[in-house]
Amino acid sequence: MRKVTEQRDLYAYHWSLRLVARILFCVCFTVPTVAENENTPTGTGATFQTEGTLTARGEILHYQAIAQETLLPANQELPVAQYFSFTYLKKSQSKTNRPVTFLFNGGPGSASHWLHLGGLGPKQIPISKNGQQSPSTIENSESLLGVTDLVFIDPVGTGFSTAAPQTGETNLTSAQIQTRKFWGVVEDTRSVTDFILAWLQQQDRMKSPVYLVGESYGALRATLIADELERKHQLSVKGLVLLSAAQNYRNIRTPDGSVMGYMSYFPTYAATAWHHKKAGQNHTSLENFLAEARHFAANSYATALIKGNRLSQNEKTIIADKISYYTGLSSSYILDNDIRIKPLAFLKQILSEHTQKISRLDSRHSGSNEHPTTEIYGIDPYANNIREPFTNAVQTYLNGVLNVPLQKGAYITTARTLPYWHWNWNVWGEGNVPSGARFINVMPNLDRTLASNPRLKVFVGAGYYDLATPFYSIENAFSELKNRQGRIAIHHYSAGHIIYLDDLARQQLLNDINAFIISDMSNN
Repeated sequence: MRKVTEQRDLYAYHWSLRLVARILFCVCFTVPTVAENENTPTGTGATFQTEGTLTARGEILHYQAIAQETLLPANQELPVAQYFSFTYLKKSQSKTNRPVTFLFNGGPGSASHWLHLGGLGPKQIPISKNGQQSPSTIENSESLLGVTDLVFIDPVGTGFSTAAPQTGETNLTSAQIQTRKFWGVVEDTRSVTDFILAWLQQQDRMKSPVYLVGESYGALRATLIADELERKHQLSVKGLVLLSAAQNYRNIRTPDGSVMGYMSYFPTYAATAWHHKKAGQNHTSLENFLAEARHFAANSYATALIKGNRLSQNEKTIIADKISYYTGLSSSYILDNDIRIKPLAFLKQILSEHTQKISRLDSRHSGSNEHPTTEIYGIDPYANNIREPFTNAVQTYLNGVLNVPLQKGAYITTARTLPYWHWNWNVWGEGNVPSGARFINVMPNLDRTLASNPRLKVFVGAGYYDLATPFYSIENAFSELKNRQGRIAIHHYSAGHIIYLDDLARQQLLNDINAFIISDMSNN
């Protein structure tokens, strides 16, 4: 035991060196503690505790905020990891039956700051309709803290979370190399699962109801974590909240020969055209127009895509005219593209007469098309508006509200994971061959978890103007489940990929999630 303890203390020492390089001064730094029981091989590092008060849904909430490092040990597959998380605990509350919700964003490679300060934590960064933010945070009166404790997780490589150097090494290059060992579907799932288990053990919350909230790739991660917890750790998740879910990548890719990809994007093209007054103006509501677009996509359009060059020219012209009716694109452009309109091409074409392009994250927003004569898309106009101000506001919040002293740029909001990410997954989460040869599909994992955990309920949120994970791609993915639709609730919002950055949609979303948890807990 002494040898194990000394080894962990060495890792903790390396981590203290790394933290000092990132933090200006920390009066509350504590040496990581190592449990005496070898079955609990985790410790805590630097901890920053503050208290706050929030009025949410008419209730005055007193809470404790904990920004903390958690040291996870080496195992046969992964090196030592230092996770950094942000925990909000409601005070004067019995913990046994109080839910705890773990939240993370996607990417892969995104920190949790979008969910944390975009709308689900006790504080939020106010955002205007054009995507501009205030540099300071305000009270979030719709926060979920009234119904559940909250833990925002930054996966390894994001935020302050990273891997430790190998024993005997202290340089940052070594840590960066080790960090990449966590960048894979399987590795990421297992390491975040390990963190969740460590947090529950350290906080004596193993009996608390557990909810997972994941956005985009984070929804895929949440699905796999629920499966991992159920099968390998005998811990049943109470509920999943999947936002802008990337559950079946076949539905959000448009390679040659694709049918599901083009079909799944189509209703969002229609929603976008409707918003920009390019189509559907004879319909009294967006929902009615989209009901028609869904039907066309699943029937006439899908059939035409399957027939391919077996379509007669007359048939192809009829289909092109119908596509034009729903999307606002010209029939000639559609025919020139063989009735297959790729997402980035649509983003550039729909407002091309104004030399404008629209945002993939929220197709209601547009900006200058800096490459009007090429296929290059360039910078997303909405993402460009929100990224830097949001990042700056996060740094200010961590330092000024949570009392986490840090150097400028120390909190990594986006890791450059994609060149190194291992898509090493199959239908059962092991091996090196993705399901369907090229595309990840975690719906079989969700189906298996639903079968083994009869109490599990799933909340799904989708934005009408999301061209990253289109709402119809989500509907199509969940149609794969085997007769379990009574436990799945899909909610639609007039929003883009990051639903809660639209103020009205955020209020609706949080009211819906709040009601979901209350109803789920009452039916325990």
